[in-house]
Amino acid sequence: VAQGEGKSREWWRWIAALLPAFVLYFAPVPGLSGPQRHLLAVFMGTILAMMAQPMPVGACAFTAITVLALTNTLPAGRVLSGFSNPITWLIFSASSSGKDSPAR
Repeated sequence: VAQGEGKSREWWRWIAALLPAFVLYFAPVPGLSGPQRHLLAVFMGTILAMMAQPMPVGACAFTAITVLALTNTLPAGRVLSGFSNPITWLIFSASSSGKDSPAR
């Protein structure tokens, strides 16, 4: 692999994740209000970032939560309300313990 080739691949991951999200965030979409379009753009950008992996999956999720709160797409309390649900923590615990299982 050439010296600069790895960096160019990294930039494509960012572009693949962010460009569609930015276009959807700022372009008018018939039938969707501004906040609906913004929420869809952040959600789509998060999913694309998790697939393209320009950064770790956890960082993608944390960035999405931060963007939703900072842009006032959703109130901060609503953005964080899912973490008060015990089912969320049950799923997180199960997936975390599965990754560290010695049986793998």
